[in-house]
Amino acid sequence: MLTLSIGVLVFMFTFTYLPQVAVLSAVSGPFAVLAAGVLVIGESSVIAGVLGRVCLMEEGVVDTFDAVLVENGMMDLVAEGRQINAGSRDAIGKLGKLVKRPFVKFSPSSIISFGITTTLLEFVPLASIFFAFTNAAGAALWVVDIERGNGTAPALREQAKKAE
Repeated sequence: MLTLSIGVLVFMFTFTYLPQVAVLSAVSGPFAVLAAGVLVIGESSVIAGVLGRVCLMEEGVVDTFDAVLVENGMMDLVAEGRQINAGSRDAIGKLGKLVKRPFVKFSPSSIISFGITTTLLEFVPLASIFFAFTNAAGAALWVVDIERGNGTAPALREQAKKAE
């Protein structure tokens, strides 16, 4: 991931820095050199993040999601979309070849709220990789709750009933 980030940064500075300085000099004056540098770094961060997620991290995030499901007893759900190695003791070791992605029904409002939250967390520059994996684990735990019929927050509902 570091090599990808450095490569994108070098490419962006080589081909986009001077044109951006030229455009920003009309708006920012002498601060155009600094503003263009900050702009190129930001653009490079976004490009490297997208390329990293699409090319390098997707399999790891899917493995994290499936491993959390396996660890929580949802082996049948995972088996619908991937081969399972029953001989292994740990959740990651049980995961075989990915055949298809499992689909679980969610309400549109819950998907939107979860998606907005995870997207905002993944915008945090240095922690975005960490949040990509924790968001996958959180989504898997959410699936476990829904598949077991617990809904999205059974403990919260119980606390609300006690508070009334």
